[in-house]
Amino acid sequence: MRAENRPILQFRAIIIASRYTYGMVVLAISFFMRALLNAQADFMSVAIPMFVLGAGVPACLVTLTSLGVSELPPEKIANGSGLQNFIRIMAMAVGASLTSTYWENATKGNRAELVAIIDPTMAPASLPGLQPGSGLAAFSRMVDMQAVMLATNDFYAMATILILVFAGVIWLAKRPKGPLQQVSH
Repeated sequence: MRAENRPILQFRAIIIASRYTYGMVVLAISFFMRALLNAQADFMSVAIPMFVLGAGVPACLVTLTSLGVSELPPEKIANGSGLQNFIRIMAMAVGASLTSTYWENATKGNRAELVAIIDPTMAPASLPGLQPGSGLAAFSRMVDMQAVMLATNDFYAMATILILVFAGVIWLAKRPKGPLQQVSH
């Protein structure tokens, strides 16, 4: 490689890391918005973080795929991209399973904490508009709903922190030797 090309390649590496960082920061913003939701969230309170998420995902995925195949010879780029996408999808499946398990356990823990602080003498026997004796079941459903919401808020608060940490990790990655290969999804 000629010496005059090195600054250009370093600049390209900075651009790639910046795109990835942009994508991760946008994901973190979406996760933070979700961490602030409550049980009375309306459609737009859920939809806006999803729109924000949609702005960050492509910046992360395309940039990571390009970075992952940057050192492959041209004839192996398609295979490398396919392998990287397979690994990403497998990791997403494992992550979904772990998230579901975490969420269920956090919900149970939050429910136990909420039940422990409820004064049993204040439990409603009936609520307005319900049949007599059904107040306890309705109250139990409200406690369940709050426990799920607390678990969701905790998960997204933790995910926000992790995604910001991972956004910084890309700056420690090995810089590509040549120009990044164009990869399309």
